[in-house]
Amino acid sequence: MIVSKEDFKIYTSLNTNDFDDTIGLLISGAIKWIEVMVDNKIEETQIEEYFDGDEIENNIYLSDNLNIQDLVIQYKSGDDWLTIPDNDYIFYDDEGVVKLNYVRYGDQNYKVVYKVGFTNKNIPDNLKLAILKIVGKLWNKRRSDGIKMENLGDASVTWENYLSQDIASILSKFKKYSI
Repeated sequence: MIVSKEDFKIYTSLNTNDFDDTIGLLISGAIKWIEVMVDNKIEETQIEEYFDGDEIENNIYLSDNLNIQDLVIQYKSGDDWLTIPDNDYIFYDDEGVVKLNYVRYGDQNYKVVYKVGFTNKNIPDNLKLAILKIVGKLWNKRRSDGIKMENLGDASVTWENYLSQDIASILSKFKKYSI
């Protein structure tokens, strides 16, 4: 997991293991929610995609483009998948675009395999902070779900949105924009 239970306990100064299952559930849910928000995988995973040579017009647009590693591009020749050498394409990793020097036409005749996303060891600090802030908001509100405001005597709490401006600003750096 890119953010551990221990990371959250340090963030909130929580000194017990009593809530580990709840914390794990909140972290997992926050990560999936962020992946939907930014339209990108943020937790490291291996992707395998297939493309039609008849439709790519020299450019292959990968579905995810965050921290792409171990890119392998292959084309189908008969029953075999042959790897395309690095000098036969240009890879724009920040955009997730592969520009082929030439295209072999066919259906589902290109396969691209790559890793995308981050691990706990290489997650950018600002993304980790955004996840911790979201999980912290979920943690604080978990017993008041559905309640917008609570009053107790002269004290009141108004629950804010989970996606505050500072979190939205951080996540915008990791958003995939469609072409």
